[in-house]
Amino acid sequence: MKRTVVEAVARQGAGVINADDPLVAVMAEYCSGEVIYFTRRQDNPVVRTHLAKGGRAVFVRDSKIILACGAEEESLMPLVQAALTRGGRVGLQIENTLAAAAAAWALGIPLDTIRAALATFSGDANQAPGRFNVLTNGDATVIIDYAHNPSALSALVEALDGFPHQRRTLVFSGFNRTDAEMVTIGTTLANGFDRVILYEDRGNHDRQDGELNALIRRGLSVGSRVSEVIDTVGEIQAIATALESQQPGELLVIGTEAIEDSLAFVQPFLAARATAKHPDLIDISRGTPE
Repeated sequence: MKRTVVEAVARQGAGVINADDPLVAVMAEYCSGEVIYFTRRQDNPVVRTHLAKGGRAVFVRDSKIILACGAEEESLMPLVQAALTRGGRVGLQIENTLAAAAAAWALGIPLDTIRAALATFSGDANQAPGRFNVLTNGDATVIIDYAHNPSALSALVEALDGFPHQRRTLVFSGFNRTDAEMVTIGTTLANGFDRVILYEDRGNHDRQDGELNALIRRGLSVGSRVSEVIDTVGEIQAIATALESQQPGELLVIGTEAIEDSLAFVQPFLAARATAKHPDLIDISRGTPE
């Protein structure tokens, strides 16, 4: 059967492609325009070959973001100055930063403008709701993120290694994926968290209520780290349970489904707790960024 190839990027455009993911890197063949790769690895063979042919790439070397075109290079900025990366600690946000820099570079935006944007965009709850928003809860940390597929959750767990907390809790519920994917998600969570608080899954297309969480539990049962799994009725109840029981120095990740509702609950909760501990703080209604 003849395969129909659909061009993903027009000849006058540019495709910004993650060279570290083999499934993504091969998409370059569908790009009729320019390809700009990004990678966290300066020795990535796909990028080396691309640069040898005069192509463009964005990568990290010596903790700096480098823009390269063939043999020519420009140091954009130290990675720690890119606010989204939280001091260069969060892998998934490093990738997002590199991709953003590559896209802006492709558009011909002045480098000083790109630097200023990367230095000021932190991806907080106002700028990017539900996308790895980091808040503090006393000496504990709360992260709100919408990751609900296997690759996103693997990247999330990897990102948490950049935080010093020894204990991790996750609030989560199943989204409609294949049975195998749901079990894989459960195993990923079991290897990345000490405690998982599940809230009920309902109305997932052709699934029975609770079916997805049952599959997640199958994966959780074979993980190496998780020691406690708690079932709750709804998302807000699960979040409240997690916040009220969060220990000092504990990292809490809220895998939210209703982003606006979750933020509307979490931010006042953290603000009230901070005010109770520090009565002189009177205007922290949006929670406290880390």
